[in-house]
Amino acid sequence: MHAPRGQRDPRNWPSPDRSANRRWCPSTSTTPSWTVRRGLRHWVEEFTREWGLGTTAVEWIVEADDCPQHVLDQITGLRESGWRVGVVTNGLTLTQGAVLEHTGLVRYLYGWCISEEVDVRKPDPGIFALAAELCGSDLTAVWMCGDSPMPTSSAPGRAGLYTIWIRHGRTWPAFMPQPGRTVDSITEALQALLRLCSPVSSG
Repeated sequence: MHAPRGQRDPRNWPSPDRSANRRWCPSTSTTPSWTVRRGLRHWVEEFTREWGLGTTAVEWIVEADDCPQHVLDQITGLRESGWRVGVVTNGLTLTQGAVLEHTGLVRYLYGWCISEEVDVRKPDPGIFALAAELCGSDLTAVWMCGDSPMPTSSAPGRAGLYTIWIRHGRTWPAFMPQPGRTVDSITEALQALLRLCSPVSSG
């Protein structure tokens, strides 16, 4: 997420240019819901295998994987305040694109970067530079919110990003550099960003 710069009025910010993303992520108005759902399921199956979760987790995640309206409202608030909001994710283009469509996030983002599409994965800092470019920005004054310690710690630090770790009740690994901030949920993370006047504000 890119912080607003200087005194620039956020109402004058240009509308997101998603043309680069749209070549692989079709509009929900032309994509059958079963296609989006199938792509989501494929991603969940990959995720649960990678983390050693049981098969029952697949159905639970598929049914639960909606973005709450209050989170979408917070993202809207960030954009109205001048922030440029994007997503960086590892995975297959088809499946991760389906997740973005299923959650409705594509209508709220300036851009998104999927590892298969750009041939680079987190925690490589290069993927964050590409995501910033898709959002029409650069890595100046960028905050990254994430719930996985490795990408939240190593990549953003090398790329010069500010970080917020969403801990979900967990403890940060003692051997890893501490994140810039720690919160308990995505709601708290977005609230923290909304309170920032600049990326180096204290709080």
